[in-house]
Amino acid sequence: MRIITIITIIILCSFNSKTTKVSWYGPGFDGRITANGEIYSQDSLTAASPNLPFNTLVKITNPNNNKSVIVRINDRGPFKCFKKNGKIRPVRPLEPHSMRKFDLSKKAFETIANINKGIIQVEYKLIK
Repeated sequence: MRIITIITIIILCSFNSKTTKVSWYGPGFDGRITANGEIYSQDSLTAASPNLPFNTLVKITNPNNNKSVIVRINDRGPFKCFKKNGKIRPVRPLEPHSMRKFDLSKKAFETIANINKGIIQVEYKLIK
């Protein structure tokens, strides 16, 4: 009976948690207005998502070190980009990035990984 309970818990947890890659954004956007009208702070625990409702809470976990952070969605992104003249520009019309579900604030990313990594694989779970 105990083994069945453990297997059931593992199965239920696997349905609640998904994986994706995430990146971070900060200095170039700090102080600008986000998609929901707030002023962006790279020192807040927030994130951009192309389609989750604003104020949704998401738990992001780095499986390499088990560090987690809870972020609040307050912006849109990540979007597909291209490099032109050394600068990264969004593809127009804006299209959600196919490989990344979130852009984390600098502070949120630093909480779970070294920002020099740039992009990492994470597990995520919607909280509310």
